[in-house]
Amino acid sequence: MDIYAPLAERLGMHRMKDELEDLAFAELHADARASIRARLDFLRDTGATVVPRILAELNRRLEEGGLSGVAVSGREKSPYSIWRKMQRKNVAFEQLSDVMAFRILVDEHRRLLPRPRHHPFRLPCGARPVQRLHLDPEAE
Repeated sequence: MDIYAPLAERLGMHRMKDELEDLAFAELHADARASIRARLDFLRDTGATVVPRILAELNRRLEEGGLSGVAVSGREKSPYSIWRKMQRKNVAFEQLSDVMAFRILVDEHRRLLPRPRHHPFRLPCGARPVQRLHLDPEAE
């Protein structure tokens, strides 16, 4: 986990990094992984429409703002990533507000920079708006 996963990430092999971290996490902290996976399964079952609703709302808001034709995607964060954040911040799973991640890709980074007096909008299910802006066009 300390050598090959970071190497895979640096080489741009993000799926491989996630797989390596998940395999190592399953061996090193099997109980924590099982607990997090069970909670994610529960959330996925009870909120099966959350990600599509958020994606639809993001697309609608972006088009209203004049950003049509952007690529919007959403995903569930990996159990290892969630566990690492829980350890780093010393919080319980229930205290985490970001077990899902969304990415908005545009063709020009200038188009995504905040406008003056821009007010964040509220997403369905109380999800928070984007916290970080990555301007690296090569990032996956």
